[in-house]
Amino acid sequence: MNAVHSSAFSTEPTSDAASNMLSGRATATGARWPASPRRIAVLLSAAAVLSAIACMWATRAASPRFPAIVQAERFTVSLPYEVRIERVLVRTGEKIHPGQPLLQFDLRPVCEEITELQRREQVLKVRRERLMTDFRRSMQWQEQQIAQKILQLKEQVAGLLEERYRNDLERIALGESLQQDAVAIHVAVPQDVFSDTSPLPWMKDAAALDDQWLLFRIEAARNAAEVANVRIALCEQRIEHLSRLRDALRQDASPPAEITEIDAELTELRDRLGLLHQRLKQATLASKTFGTVGRIACQPGQFVPEGAPLLHIHDNAQPFLIARLPVHGDAKDLQGRRVTVQFPTGTAGGRIEGVLPDDATADAAAFPRDQSGPRVFVRVVPSDRLWPDLPVGTTVGVCLEPDSSR
Repeated sequence: MNAVHSSAFSTEPTSDAASNMLSGRATATGARWPASPRRIAVLLSAAAVLSAIACMWATRAASPRFPAIVQAERFTVSLPYEVRIERVLVRTGEKIHPGQPLLQFDLRPVCEEITELQRREQVLKVRRERLMTDFRRSMQWQEQQIAQKILQLKEQVAGLLEERYRNDLERIALGESLQQDAVAIHVAVPQDVFSDTSPLPWMKDAAALDDQWLLFRIEAARNAAEVANVRIALCEQRIEHLSRLRDALRQDASPPAEITEIDAELTELRDRLGLLHQRLKQATLASKTFGTVGRIACQPGQFVPEGAPLLHIHDNAQPFLIARLPVHGDAKDLQGRRVTVQFPTGTAGGRIEGVLPDDATADAAAFPRDQSGPRVFVRVVPSDRLWPDLPVGTTVGVCLEPDSSR
């Protein structure tokens, strides 16, 4: 093959062909075509380019070919809840597209759970309503007791105000009576009667006794008024305290702890019902991307727990190769090297993305073992154009390009 490329793209035959073409064109026209230095330079440059291309292809053809296995980015399909598989609608190796059904679920367990949760919800609602009715009745009874006590205190304050008013009137009336009696005695009896030498001492004693009695009654009325004031103040403080208690009872009263627990259980139950109703709408699991079905991890009739893998899908839009290449020196030097990938339908460019550990691929046994020197596994990705669509596991060839092409 090297000889073919060399003879097809050597410089000398190209120059002879150009000379023959020029001489033929000159002969056909009957005139001589002068070969200017510029024309000769152009022809020589074209011949050099063709020769370089021929050498490059010869070098590629002579480069050793190493096996590589087609791979693709794999992702696992799982669900955040337990499901029962009714049917598997795809098979391993089948190409899939977005929206294509992959699995069909058995929804009978979901319907049974919904029925049980709805029954539990009704029981909790009835229990909560009874507790709330008892709580409201208790609140109303307490408010009525407080209101009744406030009413009694207000009536008591009204009675005390009336009593104080009567005492004030009595005190005023007694004061006026005392004053009138004193004036009457002084007017009706001579002044010397009240002297120590008066011949009528009994009049003096009688007047003093009357005055003391009136003063006692006045003092008693004053004390009664002060006691009424104190009692009124105490009743008003009590009314204010009960009013604050009533307001706090209306604002800060919280339902019993059992109602709070029922509310929390109802919230959790309703969230669960919402998820189950959503699952009723998802009788099948559909694909979200183009790809190829890999290993199927479930079978009809199986209960798959939450988060467990259902199947594996290879993303055909992100293919790559795993190749086993010889290494001379540091294996990291291979990273970034360009390669030529030989597919059954043609060739395409690739680039070594990274060096892999020996246990990074499950297909290591597919690579032939030889004693020609140390070899490493590398990951090769497309570099210039899309690769042909090949099944995962297909073996292709990889040729390392010279270092100058990096």
